[in-house]
Amino acid sequence: MSDAKQVIFYDLCGDPGKGPIFSPNTWKTRMALLHKKVDFCVVELSFGDITSEAFKKKTGMARPFVPLIELPDGTLISDSFHIAEYLETAYPNAPSLFLPTAPLPSPPPTSPAFQTAHQFACLIDAGLGSSDARWSTFFELAGPAIARQIVNDADRAYFFSDAKMGIVDGWKKLVVDADRADQLARARSSLYPIARLLSRPFFAASAAQLALSPAHPTPLFLASSTAPGLVDYILFGRYVMCAAVDPALAESIFKNAHGDQEGNVWPWVERVSLLVRRGGGWSA
Repeated sequence: MSDAKQVIFYDLCGDPGKGPIFSPNTWKTRMALLHKKVDFCVVELSFGDITSEAFKKKTGMARPFVPLIELPDGTLISDSFHIAEYLETAYPNAPSLFLPTAPLPSPPPTSPAFQTAHQFACLIDAGLGSSDARWSTFFELAGPAIARQIVNDADRAYFFSDAKMGIVDGWKKLVVDADRADQLARARSSLYPIARLLSRPFFAASAAQLALSPAHPTPLFLASSTAPGLVDYILFGRYVMCAAVDPALAESIFKNAHGDQEGNVWPWVERVSLLVRRGGGWSA
């Protein structure tokens, strides 16, 4: 039973109470809650729970989805990016999700620096954070392994359904009939901009530093040089979706990111993974 003052975080699970937790968007929210040091409890839901009439009535949605958080006053907030925006403004004295190294309290949303960082996060969310198969093939690759983790027959049938996939014969077109080798190559290629970002030092603050930039350390994270933020959690969600159900697949993608000659992507995965084990705290 949750504390009345806790935020309730509704998550998705193939077998509630037993795991694994594979939804990339709910992982994004979980990491954002940890980042903002929010006191929260987790309610794990199955696909059947989410599509039930009771949950539709509770949320007021014809087609409910998670992540969803419930505030102590009963207010519900959905959509992982909207939840991050809410947390940013509601918890200004915790590190910013968009500018994680900024002094506290967090910069106001009207500040130019915040708006630039917010747009960067929107760009990553609409690209690598998207489930659109024209952009991202992570779900299509992990889908069969996810299906094996869904223990309820009705839930598994829904997972394969057009209602879940969003297009007619979606599972057949995007998963069954797809060229898996091509999907794997596309997933690795989609990480090219991430590999490049992690191989380039943040822009030097002075001409003297710029002259020394080849020796300047490369960034540890995407949101900032030394601390993770929402853009890290967006991509990490895609990694966990694969790793939770098929660790070999996750390694095959993230250890072989296109353009990652310096091998920076996998160490980034390990650094962000450390956040989960530490409960959201990070020290370099």
